[in-house]
Order: sequence, then structure tokens, then C-alpha cells
Amino acid sequence: MIKKWKDDGSTVFHFFRPYTDESESQDKNILLWVHQEQWQKELMCKYGNCISLIDATYKTTRYDLPLFFVCVRTSVGYCTVAEFTTKNEYANSIGEALDILKQWNPTWNPPVVLCDYSEAFTSTLVYLCDFHREQAWTRWVSNSQHGLTKSDAEILLTLIRQCAWASSSETGQHDINYQEQVKALQASHVWKENASVRSWLTSNLAQYTRSKSHTHTRKHVHRYMHF
Repeated sequence: MIKKWKDDGSTVFHFFRPYTDESESQDKNILLWVHQEQWQKELMCKYGNCISLIDATYKTTRYDLPLFFVCVRTSVGYCTVAEFTTKNEYANSIGEALDILKQWNPTWNPPVVLCDYSEAFTSTLVYLCDFHREQAWTRWVSNSQHGLTKSDAEILLTLIRQCAWASSSETGQHDINYQEQVKALQASHVWKENASVRSWLTSNLAQYTRSKSHTHTRKHVHRYMHF
């Protein structure tokens, strides 16, 4: 199909690297497909340098692969301006796809990106999507492997939310209210008696709760991004 599009002289932009045996190399043989139409390029150029959004679909496609949508906010709502598929969700795989999009769109340099947590962004302010953050918490506490009763799961969710919504400081200094909420979490029996909770939150608490979020954007994104 991609070869046919290219042979037809289409204005569609494609990058496709089929999967081969990963044991022969590290990243060079991993599946990657990036797609963008000319009209999408024009929208990205016009609207993409305010805020860009990246959302992934799971378990809704025929194949067990993450499908990512890059979106921007236009004058009439949110619009998809590029798509890409990778074999996995590793930062280097996502970063490679984004680098290709930057090559196709040299002026695309959004100061803010709204997405799930991702290490693919090193020089851009990342706003975590509240929906996906809450979803990650709920799935973790509901997993029976982590040894939480239903009551303890609700207690833990409440404590994490209090940390996340504690008033923040724009100066970057540690906020007193946030530190108080963290102490309350660490003083709880759920923290003290469950090693899995301590291990999970010791490495992820700051990322989950102190990364910036944007309520207005969040609501509109999930109104329009139902693919």
C-alpha cells in the first residue's frame, strides 16, 4: 500500500520500517510507521506551536500494537495531524517517530505537550493527562498482585490524589502543603505495611503528582479524541 501511494505521486508523507529479527540489532530492526497528509502538515504548521497532544489507542485495533495520534487545537476543535505506530512504548521508539515528524515539519516546536507520562520529551514542558494518570493509579491499586484490600485501595487513591492536587509553587520550590500530604501518605498504614506500595510510589510519586496538568485542556481533549 505504501509503495502504491509513493508510485502514485501522492502528497502523503510516509516512513515505514518493517519488523525483522530484533536479536540481530537493537533499534534498527524494530517496526516503525509514521504517516502524515499534506493537509495535516498545514494544520500542524498553523496550530502546532501552541500546544500539541499525543494520545495512544490500545486494544481497539486489529493488531496488538500501540497506535499514536498527534493532535493540535484548531479554531474548531482538536484535530489529528499525524499518526505513528511502534512495536513498543519505549522512549527511544516514540522519540524516533517524533524526530521524523520534526524533519517533515521543521517549524514544529511546541512549548507544551499533553500526553501520558513519557521520557521521550527532554526539552518540552509535559502536561500529564489527568484521565490517564487517574487510570494508571486505579489499575495499579486494583491489581490483586499488589496485595491491597478494596478499603486500602480507596485509602491509597485518596492519599495520592491529595498529593497531586496540593497547591503548587510556580517558583519550583518545594511546596509546604505538598510535603505535608506526602508525609500523611507515608504515615498511613497502607504505606507502612505494603512493600509494593512503597516501591511503586518511591520511584513514581513525584512524576505522577508534581508533573503539570491542565484541567481545561483535559476535558476538551477527551471530548474530541474519541477515535
